Amino acid sequence: MQAIEFSGIIKEGKIAIPQQYKSLEQQTAKVILLVETSPLSQKERLANLFHKMKSVEMFADIKNPIQWQKELRDEWE
Repeated sequence: MQAIEFSGIIKEGKIAIPQQYKSLEQQTAKVILLVETSPLSQKERLANLFHKMKSVEMFADIKNPIQWQKELRDEWE
């Protein structure tokens, strides 16, 4: 079995085989279709992230937030 990779646009349920592979005409082929999805916009990615973060208690273990901030700032000096 030989693997060949190329990209194409599906039109009317068909994908055109590039000219360089026309010699494969009339041969049986196994097709695996990997469809490219459009990437999410930055706004959509942030919205998804904020939605996931609702269930995470990131700062629950901080007893004194003011002291915690001071300690963080001391690390920068």
